[in-house]
Amino acid sequence: MKEQKLFLYIVLVLLPFSAIAKTTKYFGIGKTRATLRTEKGKSEWGRFVGLGVEYSRPSFLLLAIEAAYTTKTVILENKSWPSNFGVDHSGKHIGDVPIDGSYFEIATKGGYHFQIFGKLASVKLFVGPAISTRIRYLSSFRANIHLDYDPEKGPYEFDYLRCESEGVSGTSIDSIFGVDISYKAIGVEIRYARSLTERKCLRGLTINDKLDSLYILLRYAF
Repeated sequence: MKEQKLFLYIVLVLLPFSAIAKTTKYFGIGKTRATLRTEKGKSEWGRFVGLGVEYSRPSFLLLAIEAAYTTKTVILENKSWPSNFGVDHSGKHIGDVPIDGSYFEIATKGGYHFQIFGKLASVKLFVGPAISTRIRYLSSFRANIHLDYDPEKGPYEFDYLRCESEGVSGTSIDSIFGVDISYKAIGVEIRYARSLTERKCLRGLTINDKLDSLYILLRYAF
């Protein structure tokens, strides 16, 4: 329901502004760098491919909407979790937990657009909301070691417990802000997405955290 209200708000804002502003379509490619806010972990570079449409008036407002495919990976190294739901009589897995996935994202931008160097270049500052939906996980658990349950030692202690259930896809809402510097049709964008949604269950484990992301993108307007 929150996602539907957000999408309706985006449409109601963009439609009237697009009638009076210059329209630019663009293609973007680049890298992503995800980080769990609390657990941190080891970040690995992911990919970004997207298309967008931008409505702007020089020295005035900027509005844009963008759809993209992204991948993100954070590795939680040397962690432990139970082999089943019965924690008191469970074996123990030890290894690296890949918090990774491919995502479909819709981002919207609102900000200020001004031109420099005789209108050959421009700078755009923006903020806005984004919706990110996981498509699938990318890899399996790494360096997995299994320890059988030993009644004499009693229950193991674990870094994470197992979730009761989890669907493959999960939707989160992010708050984005960034800057785009363009020369003619070529631009470089740096964007940061701060998650507003807690991911309570990741890879079937109870990892209660938020996933933030840095984007470094190359854009081409057409």
